[in-house]
Amino acid sequence: MISTIDPQQPALEADVVVVGAGPAGMAVASGLIEAGRRVLVLDSGAFRPAPDPDLGGGRIEGGNPYYNLAACRPRGLGGSTTLWGGWIEPLDPIDFEDRPEVTGASGWCLDHAELAPYYSEALAFCGVPDKVDLRSWKRQDEARAAGSPLESRCFPALGAVQLGHRHAGMFTTGRADLLLDATVTRIVTSPDGSSVDHLVVASPKGECRVTGGSFVLAAGGFETPRLLLASANGQWPEGLGNGHDIVGRYFMEHPHVDILRFRGNAADFDLGFFAGEPAGTSRDGQPMSTTGALMLSDDACRAAGVGRAQLFLEEVGDHTQHRIAVEHRDRPVHLKQSVPATSDELALVAVTEQIPNRDSRVVLGEDRDRYGVPKPVVHWELTDTDHRTVDVAAAAARDLLHTLGATEARIRPNAWSLDTVGGPHHLGTTRMADSPSEGVVNSDSRVHDVTNLYIAGGSTFPTGGYAPPTLTVVALALRLAHHLTT
Repeated sequence: MISTIDPQQPALEADVVVVGAGPAGMAVASGLIEAGRRVLVLDSGAFRPAPDPDLGGGRIEGGNPYYNLAACRPRGLGGSTTLWGGWIEPLDPIDFEDRPEVTGASGWCLDHAELAPYYSEALAFCGVPDKVDLRSWKRQDEARAAGSPLESRCFPALGAVQLGHRHAGMFTTGRADLLLDATVTRIVTSPDGSSVDHLVVASPKGECRVTGGSFVLAAGGFETPRLLLASANGQWPEGLGNGHDIVGRYFMEHPHVDILRFRGNAADFDLGFFAGEPAGTSRDGQPMSTTGALMLSDDACRAAGVGRAQLFLEEVGDHTQHRIAVEHRDRPVHLKQSVPATSDELALVAVTEQIPNRDSRVVLGEDRDRYGVPKPVVHWELTDTDHRTVDVAAAAARDLLHTLGATEARIRPNAWSLDTVGGPHHLGTTRMADSPSEGVVNSDSRVHDVTNLYIAGGSTFPTGGYAPPTLTVVALALRLAHHLTT
């Protein structure tokens, strides 16, 4: 059933309470329902997601501009999949490796093999058919012969897929309820702080109390740490689960940089491989495509001591990552990516891993939303290693393009400082680690030292790779649902 708060029913209960109806929350709920659990999903938005300038607002501080927070966090059924382009890429085995010499922080406390079966389930959840014709880049053999460290990859691209609406039928099964316009304002623990007792939920109609056996926070990389920090109490004075000052830290993105220009014929470089070509239909019968990219090889990343990187060749001006307003300290920021092009000029865009950084973080500000919860302040901080990752990938691409016949391939000066934006992907702010001194949740996605509180979503990523996070978010959420039912 889909409903809103009933003032005549001041208390609600379920086996598992899920906060957030985005891809993580919907995937957790789906897995729980299949196992016969009674589930209540809470979301502060409506059936059709939209930005909420008040509940979703906040400030951008620190060294780098970022997207308007409300605009990049639509609230409602489906959440961030409202903005999703349907790109389906998993993380690679190297992304799960412990790479302290590069990341300076702990890595994943599970490996790729543990997540592999859930990736298979996640593909079906997202609507990817069993068989997809993945194309090859026609210049790959020449690149390999030249000894280039760049390798090509092709992956499905579903286009606009609203996962909330795709799976809304779960709320007609009789085992799951969705409560919309329901904003969790506080997590209340037991007297000793070792478990969650209930949630306080507000709406324009009033306030209610929600109890359950287990609680899953699936509200995204900004809202989840915000709620934990706003739920400080006597046992958790710095915020729930924040005994070691980790909640909100290690905010990661996937830096996108329009980094290189070159001249050549689009057909000669097989730009169609990168642009997306038709590839049949999804499980829902909708047209889908495949998209290609070049990757910096694992060996090249290890040798250079840099993060992961993938590269896209495209027409100048096709880079559309700036579709959401960018700002800094409440002021709009005008990026420099729109560089005039000649008729034969092409571009290369780098999408890279961001190295975990304690100073890249989400904190609570002084401003409060209409329910009295402090709004977040985001400090997106990049490091020299992040810059080097882009430089190494761009240099490899320049050398390869020259080998393949490009002319005047040149790295754009100052592109890093003028034109770096994010996915927008909100990762790392409640990171996974074996030890509570290094992370907020353990390998089962449970908050350290809180017996019945779990977190689903990209905020648990200890490292981010370069792949769009949605497929991995769904896989981890399905894994969590399995854990909660076994």
